Amino acid sequence: MDSVVRVLWFLLFLLAYVIYAALSYFFAKADTVKTKTFSFFYLEAACLVATAMLYVFVLILTRFSNVLIAGYYFLSAQVYIFVAMALGIVRLGRRSSPYRAATIWASVCFLIRKFWIIGLLNIVQGMVLTIAYPVIAGIIFFSGDSDTAVTLGIIRITLLILFVGSLGISLPVQVGVALSADLSSATRRRFFVCSAASILSTGVLLSTLLWTFNTSMIKTAHSPVSFHLAYSPLELSILVAYFVIIFLLPYVIGVVSSTQKENDLQKSKTELLSKTIDILRIPKSDSYAQALSDLQGEVQAQFASFARSDKSIVFGLSLDPDLAEDHQLEKALAGALAPGGQIEAGEHAPAPSATAIVPDGQSKASTAADVRYGDPVLDNVSKFFDPANYRLARSEDLRFQYLDWLDLLYGRVATTAADLQTRHAGSARVNAARSWADSYEKGDLARRPAEPKNNALTALVATTITTSLLGVLITGFGNWLWTQVAHTLPK
Repeated sequence: MDSVVRVLWFLLFLLAYVIYAALSYFFAKADTVKTKTFSFFYLEAACLVATAMLYVFVLILTRFSNVLIAGYYFLSAQVYIFVAMALGIVRLGRRSSPYRAATIWASVCFLIRKFWIIGLLNIVQGMVLTIAYPVIAGIIFFSGDSDTAVTLGIIRITLLILFVGSLGISLPVQVGVALSADLSSATRRRFFVCSAASILSTGVLLSTLLWTFNTSMIKTAHSPVSFHLAYSPLELSILVAYFVIIFLLPYVIGVVSSTQKENDLQKSKTELLSKTIDILRIPKSDSYAQALSDLQGEVQAQFASFARSDKSIVFGLSLDPDLAEDHQLEKALAGALAPGGQIEAGEHAPAPSATAIVPDGQSKASTAADVRYGDPVLDNVSKFFDPANYRLARSEDLRFQYLDWLDLLYGRVATTAADLQTRHAGSARVNAARSWADSYEKGDLARRPAEPKNNALTALVATTITTSLLGVLITGFGNWLWTQVAHTLPK
């Protein structure tokens, strides 16, 4: 090919690559922060862009046209999309999904804890991948000694960059959410199934890429290839290792951590509830007022201590001022939860203020992007995070379920104390206290969640079976797919 024509073809490739990079950035940003844009049509558009890269870039640089790899990648991605729709994570319209919001919120909480490490890795990865692909593709394009070598090299680097790029975008979310101890059981089960479905498309890329290095399959004959599944111990081992590291280990660790946290929170609830009941069972009419007041102070202190133990909780509480208006403790402890504030056990919280828990005294009308927390991590996260994700995810977060329970207990104790104060001292007040104690034992505060817990052993067995089956099937399918493509490579 004439050198001038080569340069023109490469310039066309660079133009297509710039368009692809811009679209990828748009989809990655929307995927991370905008719950309402994450719909069926959004996912299909993002999938089409990635599929186009597989086909168009190879076509421009080599004039080799084969839709099999791109086509099967697109089809494998449909599995994730339709599974996500079936589980209610993705919807046809722009209606938001609480389960999708819960995974975004979990990934943001993970980002808050590991902000500088993840931020640095994303910057380095973005710069390296953005520059590496056109540079390496250019070297292969201009220095290849044969059409077969150029075509094979471009296919390999395109598969590699698409695999690494998609993995780099999804890895913080995948691992961060899987490791989270704060997801509800319903969200975690949906995430597990969707993760298995999403691994299918990246597995097809990885398996096909690995088989391209099997030179015995690159044939010049163009005879039909029958469908059969063949395996290679090396390819299978790499695929299974990929599944275990990215999928199995984080998920099992997350289940174990979540179960432990749920047990710890339930133990705390039981202790506070038992203390409340014990106070009300004491047959001394003049002891209730002070004991219940001390208990309220303890609940306040526990709320503040638990909230301030995690930056992401304070961040979340600042994102929904309207909700805080209905929660007594969130209103009362606005000052205590702001930077520098504190409250000790037995001490009454400040009187409820008109604002929610928003740092630095900013108005509750401020958006998340307007709020300044005095913390560089939260200030940076607030610039791109959509508060709608938190509002939808709150009910699926174990930490906020616990805080809501504390708030409910606080309000119920206040109501109990007020009611007992209206009773005449003596047997009437003692009988009323016993009635209240019975209501605490049998009421909604004592009721445990009906949903089944995540079981670590079940999760381990399920993920092991899933990863093993996927590894075997995808390895064999990658072999068949590359055999089909290799038979059409230029001589």
